[in-house]
Amino acid sequence: MELPVSKPFVRPTAAAAAEGAAVALTCTVREGTEPLSFSWQHQEPRGGPSVPPVGLGGSRAELQLTPANRSHTGWYICTVSNEVNNRSSDPVYLDIVYGPDEPAIRVEPFSPEQGGFSAGEREDVVLSCLAPSNPPSRYVWLHNGSQVHVGQTYVITAIARAQAGTYTCLAENSHLQTRTQATIVLTVYYPPAGSPSCSALASDDQRDVALRCRWLGGFPLARLRWVGPQEEEEEEEEEGLTGTSFSMATRIQSGAHTRNGAAPSCLASHPALPLGAACGTTLWVPWGGPSCAAAATKGDEYVMLRCRWEGGTPLVTLRWRDKPLSAAPGSSDDPVNVTITVTATP
Repeated sequence: MELPVSKPFVRPTAAAAAEGAAVALTCTVREGTEPLSFSWQHQEPRGGPSVPPVGLGGSRAELQLTPANRSHTGWYICTVSNEVNNRSSDPVYLDIVYGPDEPAIRVEPFSPEQGGFSAGEREDVVLSCLAPSNPPSRYVWLHNGSQVHVGQTYVITAIARAQAGTYTCLAENSHLQTRTQATIVLTVYYPPAGSPSCSALASDDQRDVALRCRWLGGFPLARLRWVGPQEEEEEEEEEGLTGTSFSMATRIQSGAHTRNGAAPSCLASHPALPLGAACGTTLWVPWGGPSCAAAATKGDEYVMLRCRWEGGTPLVTLRWRDKPLSAAPGSSDDPVNVTITVTATP
């Protein structure tokens, strides 16, 4: 008389094993007439369909997992059959312990640069770390080597320039007593204080105008560039005269070719200022002309010459020039006439 198969049961060599170890599951029955046929089913930890463990010798009473890897984690069911019937075991859970893998750090907002990441001062920055591990990793954050947070996600609210530097994520598997780490460099950008300043000075013996733009400080340094009215800017770009400088920008332009009332601007750009900044100056000659006068001093011994013409950008420069007139013959003691010449820039 042939006996039906009794309910099988599964016995693993270990309920939990480290990844890379040799693990075996044995399926046994108390009763059942031979020949017996064995088959195995594997189900992932979070559910899903039960599938045969491909390539693992799933048609024998012993299922070899050598070496075991994380994909072997889950539920195992053994089914035994003979010519009378077939029976399946209760699911048995096999836990494969592994990790942590090398952490991957994500930065939001995502602003990569050479060698690391960047953020603008006062911006909220979120650092998150992922290091696959079983059991799940314990995460610790270090800033420049000092612990600042415990947890997978580290939120830095309104980041300050002092918070720039290296950020290290430590991931630890408490079961295996193993750890891994990854480090990034975070740069914090901040603009110079205040706003750029523009000025105009006469240069090259009052023949040219020197436009100067300054905006010191910040990290990185601000980029400065002089531009003029649209038609002038297009000409300068064609001639290659328009350039970019850091912190200070100077442009020399011919006074003879500068119209009265021209208003060049200095444009400033900085990573922490999406809209940038600007300053400008208007080049102008004051109304009218110089006002000059002469007066005798010290009992008519000396002549004091006075000349005024205020205003202008750059400021008007006044000069006195002597121009003796030719004296009549024999009149060398006659007074010398003085002609007053005024040079104005621009």
